Amino acid sequence: MAEAVAGGADPNTNAIRNVKENMAAYARLIRVNIDKKDNILYAIADRILKPADEKKLSEAFGKVEPDEMGEGVHEKYHAWIEKLVGG
Repeated sequence: MAEAVAGGADPNTNAIRNVKENMAAYARLIRVNIDKKDNILYAIADRILKPADEKKLSEAFGKVEPDEMGEGVHEKYHAWIEKLVGG
């Protein structure tokens, strides 16, 4: 995908179009997933989890980027997406 987006793919092929179509389909899938989390999963969690559980969970999530991905990776991906969509 990176090669096609960077212009490495032959423009006479369908590679660029396929990448765009697949990215759009993935974006739709992610939107549906986020909607389900926002409107179903989090509502259930709010009813079940105690404040102490929520605090522990929040702290654990806060460690994912620095410990697993590396500092600034999240922002790097946001900038890359903005560049791709022309924002």
